[in-house]
Amino acid sequence: MAAGKFNFDSYGIGELLRRGSLAVPANQRSYKWGEPQVENLLLDLNEAILSDEEDYFLGTIVLIQRGSEVPSIVDGQQRLATTSVLLARIRDKQAELKRLGRAESIEKSFLRDIDLESEERVPRLELNVEDNAFFVNYILANAEERRGMRPVKAMRASNRRLLQASVICEQFINDELKNIKIDSRSDHLNRWVNFIKNNASVVVVTAPDEVGAFRMFETLNDRGLKAGAADILKNYFFSRSGNRLKEAQDFWNYITTSIEALGDEEDDRLVTFLRHFWVVKNGPTKERELARKIKSDIVGETKALSFLEEASRSVDAYVALWSSQHPFWSDHRTATRGAVDTIANQLKVEQIRPLLFAVALHFEPREAEKAFKMFVSWSVRFLVFGWSRRDARRTVLAPSS
Repeated sequence: MAAGKFNFDSYGIGELLRRGSLAVPANQRSYKWGEPQVENLLLDLNEAILSDEEDYFLGTIVLIQRGSEVPSIVDGQQRLATTSVLLARIRDKQAELKRLGRAESIEKSFLRDIDLESEERVPRLELNVEDNAFFVNYILANAEERRGMRPVKAMRASNRRLLQASVICEQFINDELKNIKIDSRSDHLNRWVNFIKNNASVVVVTAPDEVGAFRMFETLNDRGLKAGAADILKNYFFSRSGNRLKEAQDFWNYITTSIEALGDEEDDRLVTFLRHFWVVKNGPTKERELARKIKSDIVGETKALSFLEEASRSVDAYVALWSSQHPFWSDHRTATRGAVDTIANQLKVEQIRPLLFAVALHFEPREAEKAFKMFVSWSVRFLVFGWSRRDARRTVLAPSS
């Protein structure tokens, strides 16, 4: 215990799931891991198990614990969710091998317990509002339960990633068991479960409130425990939001949901959007400078909320740069929408994106039309001849004018 505020513990990640319920806050980001991250986790765990390693460190998990409430997850959702997916598929394989006792033990210890009042199965890990129903009904559900369910016709991108993680885990388990004698397969899976419970270690940092948790998250990353740039910026803004945290979370959620509509690699696009928004407001800024400049300028609640609110109002204009059909262009003429499509889908020029963004935000439709026609000419010139130094300087400096 540190100054009566923070608690530090070390567990196997399975043991953390076993100890009680955990919840992702409703407005936290959704499940993000794709195939590379899931496969890397499985390969690393497999190597550690086959090498008889005593410990495999999975990093730090940051929780908020208020009194008797269910602890909420500030950092660690991806590892906890993916571990739960893996355990669910191990449970299914144990059932397929007719080791029903082991399957039920995994179910009750790590995945779902029985509520004494309702007698319903309650998940030990609750994801956010976008993912939880799919996670509970299609990922944590056992094979028999899934057989009676209708296919999901429209899934969110994060739901598809959860389903992909489940398929990857199932295929990995099947591949690992191919070279193991049938009567030894259940024991091999049990070895995995015990390793996840006791030896796949995490350091659990428990904070009493959001501000403390976000500052702890920021400190851990400043000291070299890597997280995504988007997460670092998010937690910085949240830690500076004071009593207006809920507003900050709502603004951030609108921004991230809007950027997610552009497709995969949302984190990279999100950081790029924040940098381009910063450029429009403050002038040329390289990505490696962004966090330092934000931390230098946004030092209190008012500035943090003002920045997030303005960014949330501006993000539709940014997303619209990829599609002339976006409602943002409803007041613009056909020529403007045609120029947008030409730049986004045919020429695919990225260098002038901040300038396009600035014009979309600040120019009246007729002036925007003239500017976008000129941008098409510039883009063609760039692709054929390259930018001149004068053009490049004009492009970089224009957003701040």
